[in-house]
Amino acid sequence: MKRYILISIILCLSLGTLQGTTLNDSARQAYNNGNYAIAASLYEEMLEAQPRNATIYYNLGNAYYKMEMHGPAILNYECGHRLNPADEDIKHNLELAHSKVKGQVENMPELFFIAWLDKLNTFLSVRTWGTISIVLFLFFIGFTAWRLFRKKQGARAMLSSMAITSLVLSGICLGLAFRLDKKIHTPNEAIVFEDSLIKSSPSETGVNLFEVNEGIKIEVLDSLNNYTQIRLPDGRKGWIRSRNIEPVRLYGENT
Repeated sequence: MKRYILISIILCLSLGTLQGTTLNDSARQAYNNGNYAIAASLYEEMLEAQPRNATIYYNLGNAYYKMEMHGPAILNYECGHRLNPADEDIKHNLELAHSKVKGQVENMPELFFIAWLDKLNTFLSVRTWGTISIVLFLFFIGFTAWRLFRKKQGARAMLSSMAITSLVLSGICLGLAFRLDKKIHTPNEAIVFEDSLIKSSPSETGVNLFEVNEGIKIEVLDSLNNYTQIRLPDGRKGWIRSRNIEPVRLYGENT
């Protein structure tokens, strides 16, 4: 009986792998043949099973970019970039897609410390930051234990310094991992999917303040009456129809 159960599990895993490979091959072939809409549909189907695969978001973004749908392209590049900040191809294509957006908005100057953290977070993924944190914590335990067996005051002081340094660095890496993970799973940013007029209030009777173009990344502040209050990178605020934006979140996650 156990043998049959084991065989069933192996077959299920094999079929799942085969299906994923088949979908990937079909999507790649459709993309290479210029059938970008079909490729996008297949990549979205793949995301149902692998919502944390940065490569699929990258490929899906490429398909939308080829169709000149810059909003969806930027959305998927953003998701891929959050999952794998160190991927140079994703960063390059994200910047390329942003360059195609009309009506670029300048960013407000950030505090040096916040800008430094954002830059540091782009070097590694959540898993890598977490792994480094664990390794450094193990170093802390090792240096602390080693110190207990040393009798010379100089050696004990050096090991104490190394242990404290390892603990501090471990805490920093853990904080960066949590910060990046929170950014991935907290959809307080969105991409404009349709050129829109920004209103002074959440209604049709609101005064038209300014216009935003497809592909602009905005910060979500509030929502009311099918409208969403947003803030642009330059600090301007207003209300936009909720249907005209899409939160930056992983496939299958709720708002």
